[in-house]
Amino acid sequence: MFASERFRRHVNKIRKEFRTSPESEMVSQIRRGFDFCLTSIPAVMRDDIFEYLVGRFADRKTRYTDILQYTDYMGDFIDLLNLDYDEHQDPILTDDWDYVRELMNEFAGDLDMDLVNYVMELVVRKGHID
Repeated sequence: MFASERFRRHVNKIRKEFRTSPESEMVSQIRRGFDFCLTSIPAVMRDDIFEYLVGRFADRKTRYTDILQYTDYMGDFIDLLNLDYDEHQDPILTDDWDYVRELMNEFAGDLDMDLVNYVMELVVRKGHID
């Protein structure tokens, strides 16, 4: 099972249990599921990624009407960082690959080298290497 599937199940529970809650409470609950699916990476890196994605959601509100819709995109990052990225669907947007490259450069020393190599191979294939 893909980690993103576990995350999406968690999000579906949030949809039911927190649908009338403020967005900040939903974001907090989403964060719990996000962290749970990425336990193999350092907490500071998870913080960075989550804040980046929430910030990107704010930039993309015309495409996503609420944070719960955007969680599918968060799931794509979860799969990437669990060595399960779907290259055929290629869901990560072009402008986010530069962020992924910078993220790997910043945290490479704290990560398993298989993960670093896997992600950097994708970054190179996408043409986002300087």
